[in-house]
Amino acid sequence: MFTLKYSGSNGVCEHILLMNDMASQLKGLDMEISEGFLVHFIMTSLPAQFDPFKINYNMQKEKCKMSELIFTCDQEEERLKSEQPDSAHVAITGPSKGKGKGKKFGKGNVQGNKSASVTKTDKASSSGTKGSSGPRCHFCKDKGHMRKECHKFREWLEKKGNLSICVCYESYTIDAPLNTWWVDTGATVHITNSLQGFLFVKKLNKGDRNVLVGNGEKAQVEAVGTLRLVLESGFNLDLVDTVYVPSMTRNLISVSRLDAYGYSFKFENKGFSLFLYSRVIGSGLLEGNLYKLLLNASFTESLNNERE
Repeated sequence: MFTLKYSGSNGVCEHILLMNDMASQLKGLDMEISEGFLVHFIMTSLPAQFDPFKINYNMQKEKCKMSELIFTCDQEEERLKSEQPDSAHVAITGPSKGKGKGKKFGKGNVQGNKSASVTKTDKASSSGTKGSSGPRCHFCKDKGHMRKECHKFREWLEKKGNLSICVCYESYTIDAPLNTWWVDTGATVHITNSLQGFLFVKKLNKGDRNVLVGNGEKAQVEAVGTLRLVLESGFNLDLVDTVYVPSMTRNLISVSRLDAYGYSFKFENKGFSLFLYSRVIGSGLLEGNLYKLLLNASFTESLNNERE
């Protein structure tokens, strides 16, 4: 585990989960590794492309929990993909041995490359080839699929309540002006009714994820990703794991989700201040019975122009 390096083949989330599984196995052998050391080993296993991310992480006084590290690393990998789209094109169009370093970058051609690798795996397994012939699920330990595709993992998530989100009834039913964002203590995830502002987004299949609203109804989540808001102060607020639900009447910011990433709120005098590690980065005002986040005027105008 101490010499394991991220190859970029199955995604950084799968890599971190693999190292976490290894640490769990060591714990069973009375060789427990603290979460701090495990995070250190994970960070050192990441390639040079992640160096700016690692420097930024090491400068933070408060370190991430394992769940937060998975989200932030996944976010950084998606950012790297969007910034270097040509790398995948070069790697894919040239002679490939199945493990090109540029494989994880880019958008359009990556999917095609994945399809080719799956076909190759199927052929290998059908011909009776022994050994490793495809991805291995780190949840059920079976081969042939990854954790995110595992039906047992999905069932476990449903039992844990991860596939449904409770949203306060008032937030759901009252219409709000377009491109406004509202702080909600009842929402367990960030929710938007528009695809504007996403740094990256992944479309979901019907039934993959639903929003459970206060009146007992379910609303379908069509996509999930990281969305960026520019606050009135100029601070870029990245909302990780934001779900796209077209039927929602307003955009909601989950207080509990921001709290998990080191943000905090102070509500007073019909308004609030938003802090990141004791530094004020944003504010909002009470309108009706909900608090509206104040956004940068130019940013809001650009969103309005996109809608037009």
